[in-house]
Formats: sequence, C-alpha cells, structure tokens
Amino acid sequence: EIGSAKTDTGIFDAAFTAMGQPAKSDVLIIGDSLTSDIRGGADYGIDTCWYNPAGKSNPNGLTPTYEIRHLHEMLEKEIC
Repeated sequence: EIGSAKTDTGIFDAAFTAMGQPAKSDVLIIGDSLTSDIRGGADYGIDTCWYNPAGKSNPNGLTPTYEIRHLHEMLEKEIC
C-alpha cells in the first residue's frame, strides 16, 4: 500500500521509483476509470489508455491517449 489515490502524484512517484525512473514517454497507464486512472495519468504527464469494454460515453471531457474496448486492441493498434 502506497497510501495515495491514483489522482495523487504520490502513487505515480512511487511507481516510477519502483520502475527505476523511466522516461514518462515510455510509460502508459491502462485503466477503466476516467476519474482516477485516466485523470491521474494525464495529470502526471503520461499517456493513458481507457479500457472501456462497455463502450460508455465520456461525460467528463477527459481525453485519453487511447481508448479500447478489448485488450487485444492494444496489439492491433500497436499501443504496446
């Protein structure tokens, strides 16, 4: 437990430390929550991928770098 929410930079600082401080351009956060995963990653300055299997609308005005409905799309779109 880090003790930080995903919208707090502390969680990302801890993750980047654990990964050996990679360049932000080399990191992608994948998540199903626009308000925590996608907002947190965008606020930290890393690319985001919204996993949206239900095809929900995006009422928050957040723009993820990528949006997928199926995990295999990551390979098809050459996201990773």
